[in-house]
Amino acid sequence: MLRFEILTLFPEVFTSFLEASLIKKGIERKQLNIDLVNFRKNGIESSIVKKWLALLGWETLIHRRSTSWKSLAENVKIGMDDDKAISVILKKPTLIKRPVAEFGEIVLIGFKPMIYEEHFSNFEQRKNYE
Repeated sequence: MLRFEILTLFPEVFTSFLEASLIKKGIERKQLNIDLVNFRKNGIESSIVKKWLALLGWETLIHRRSTSWKSLAENVKIGMDDDKAISVILKKPTLIKRPVAEFGEIVLIGFKPMIYEEHFSNFEQRKNYE
């Protein structure tokens, strides 16, 4: 079974998407387990942030058009790198672009239905050949 979490501030946005398409089929067939996690409420572990930064870099992970980013002190923004991003994100998880979907070594940032469909379609095809 493929299990992954979607970290978002608005889990309810995904309800209709998870109840339709190939994703619903995967859930019904017990091929997928999807957890929607509100990281504003639940926080986020440093190990997860470190993994995402290693895979994506801070420029991709941090939402630089957000009010959270704009509210940071200029000296924090100017000197930003992956190491500094860890502590900044842990203090202010709303800096993360949302949603984040992780399964295996694949991390998707932002909600683009076609990209999600592509990844789930590929999973469905792999299951048919096993």
